[in-house]
Amino acid sequence: MRRRRALELVPSPLERYVDTLIQSFEDRRNGLTEATIAAGEDACQRFFFEIYEREFERLRRLFEDEEPHLSESALASWSDEIDRLFRTVVIPAYVRLAMRFTSRERNDFYLTRSSLHPVERIGFALLGMVIGGFVLVAPFIPIWQREWILPFMLAGLLFPNLRAYLAIRRYEAELNRLVVSVGREMLRLEQAYSTYGEPIGELKALTKPRLVAHARSADDVDDASALKTGDEVDDRRRRGRDDLEKRILEQRKDD
Repeated sequence: MRRRRALELVPSPLERYVDTLIQSFEDRRNGLTEATIAAGEDACQRFFFEIYEREFERLRRLFEDEEPHLSESALASWSDEIDRLFRTVVIPAYVRLAMRFTSRERNDFYLTRSSLHPVERIGFALLGMVIGGFVLVAPFIPIWQREWILPFMLAGLLFPNLRAYLAIRRYEAELNRLVVSVGREMLRLEQAYSTYGEPIGELKALTKPRLVAHARSADDVDDASALKTGDEVDDRRRRGRDDLEKRILEQRKDD
């Protein structure tokens, strides 16, 4: 899966986790059997739930590293919110994309079963020849050389390959959009819990009166330092004036 570009240039660890998890799903998607796919979305979701549950412990550690100021209850609430997001949105959305793509991928993106793939390719080549012949005889298209039938035939022969290329590109784009949308939602939840989540006990004990008192004491210290510095400056100025007056008096005596 190609790296997404719509998120921030420096994604957060949680956003990188989403990208890594989807990539992990992609790496293990070949483990889906035909029977599992035939059983429907619920069976496929169970397959990816097992992968996700093994990865969720790493996500829980990320919560603790990202927001160390939150209390255990706030972290648990946040992780439950993200867990619900993955179970009800991310994995079902990924499964719908993966089921449809995997079935087509295993058939090499042909419309017919594997035994008829050569017939389908030859059929598209013949269709290309027919289109090329129509282009030659059409009076409103300024192409009259018979050699132009060959490019149309080759285009028909290679049409299954072009269809496979476009299908892969479209699947990558859909996965990238899924990663971007989930990353935005996780960023929104992260900001909400960072701002309004319950802090740990040490931070919670720092009530507003204590913070104000601490700020006032710091201001008092700064004021005292400023007064002390001002007194020292005045003393230096006074000594300087006394020295200047002494030198003037001595000069007058000499004159």
